[in-house]
Amino acid sequence: MQEQSAFDRLVETLNGTERRELLSKLSAPAGNFTESLASGEVPRAEPVDISGAYHTSGFWIRIVIFIKSLLTGKDRLELFEEELLSVIAKDVERNYPGLIDYRMREFLPAFFEELDTLKTAAEALAVPLEQSYVLFRDDFIAFLAGIFLDYSQERLMNVTDPNRLAAGEKSGDEKEIRENLDLKLEEVILDIPKEERGRMFEQSKALFLLKEIVFFPYGECLKKSYGMLSLGDLETALKRLASLLRSFRVPPDRRTMNALFLFYFREELQEEDSGVEEKLKRLLDKSAGFVHRIKDFNRKIPLEKLLKLLTRDINFEPEIIKGGEDWFVLYKQFWKRRLSQVLSVFFSRRKKKQLYREAAALVKLEDLPELKFYNSRTNEYGVSFTYEYSLSFILAFLKNEFNPEMNQLLKLILIDGQFYKEENRNEFTDAYNGMLRLSDQLEALDQSLSPEGTFGRSLAQTAKEIVSLPLRKKRLSSILTAPEKDALDITDRMLKFGDSLMKVVYGILYGEVGGKYDTLSNRVHLGGKENRNILKSLAGMLEKLSVIVKLLKEIIKSEKKTNV
Repeated sequence: MQEQSAFDRLVETLNGTERRELLSKLSAPAGNFTESLASGEVPRAEPVDISGAYHTSGFWIRIVIFIKSLLTGKDRLELFEEELLSVIAKDVERNYPGLIDYRMREFLPAFFEELDTLKTAAEALAVPLEQSYVLFRDDFIAFLAGIFLDYSQERLMNVTDPNRLAAGEKSGDEKEIRENLDLKLEEVILDIPKEERGRMFEQSKALFLLKEIVFFPYGECLKKSYGMLSLGDLETALKRLASLLRSFRVPPDRRTMNALFLFYFREELQEEDSGVEEKLKRLLDKSAGFVHRIKDFNRKIPLEKLLKLLTRDINFEPEIIKGGEDWFVLYKQFWKRRLSQVLSVFFSRRKKKQLYREAAALVKLEDLPELKFYNSRTNEYGVSFTYEYSLSFILAFLKNEFNPEMNQLLKLILIDGQFYKEENRNEFTDAYNGMLRLSDQLEALDQSLSPEGTFGRSLAQTAKEIVSLPLRKKRLSSILTAPEKDALDITDRMLKFGDSLMKVVYGILYGEVGGKYDTLSNRVHLGGKENRNILKSLAGMLEKLSVIVKLLKEIIKSEKKTNV
């Protein structure tokens, strides 16, 4: 079967109403989750005009700077900036003791303790973020949009609903259907209100920054904390951290965090009594704790002041990091890809049904006979089989065409035919006998899936196991690997035998002596007085067998495409 996307599995598990009910039941974590994370520092100070500040500074300061300039050869403005930085350093050492020793240009243990505490808080969110926002970003963005773009999402779900397609597009040109639905999809996406797009962008940006802060390389910074460490050793990393913290002014909405963790637990939601609600609440508490830890870090660590000292730049300001702008592109790509996938399956299934009708008509039946246990419709385990139509067609062919009609003609050749080449006789004999054995092989495959059969017993035992639903499905699917291979082997043998019979019979009818598939030495006497009718029947059989083999190939191809 085609593997469902993470989005589809979650949507299949929770419909829109159930999703909203579960999200609303989750209580807010302690404290205000969306409070500002501003640290108390001036958000964006005006640049210091060093030249202007120097010329308006006190007389004695300028005298001291002048003398230092004479002694060191440094520019007076450079020395004045160093003086301003010294003032910041004294302020940091006085108000935030234990962080740095500016004179020795070293970090002190208290700084690394705070960094380590932030790292520990971040670790609680690393796996949920990775398994939702990082690895399945497109699917998660689409799921999140179901909360903030509820009405638009419902419209998109309707446009890409396979059941609606099956009901409304039973016929029609494939290209035309694709173009019409592409236009509908584009129309719905473009109709998303500007305000809703803005809310999604805010949440996407907040999630992006949260992810960057969680996956910041704290460990690399802390590795360097052993032994002597100069201020400059961490400049690049701390610039990045400062930019992230400056940009991360407001964390994601509580609904966004609910959605993140709900998406993370998507597999467990399929289980009864999984305790997901309690797990969600615990993760929400941890996420709130991380947000508060960031605010605490901002309060205890004047990172932007430290970076002025690290860079020796009084006007240093962290860059504002952009992120999340691509949510709309990803969202649009997701739905276009989803529509394309849904349509591919839809057209494959439509083609398969068309081939089914052609196959039934070819063997003069209204419906093809079904196997009893190799049957997706009737089995009690909810498993799907790949080659049902192919095997049904083979079964119908053997019962309605091969045994009553073709068998007599082929048996006549087997008994009375005088081949010029022994290899042609051997190929014909193998193909004929192989075709006769196919019915028994179909029966054996079907019985292996019965309650008493090898695979049937395994399916029954696995269905009773007390394991998670995803694991049970995986184990059931694993059991089907062998019978599916057996089914494919039967279709391959049918094609091989049919191809061999066609080549030999074609040689008998139209071959020349000396060709690879030549005629029979007694061709004109085969069947005695009925020779002319026999040869005519062989020509009809050859034509029909050719159509059957060709149609079977198309059915197999269609089934593989539908179930990949």
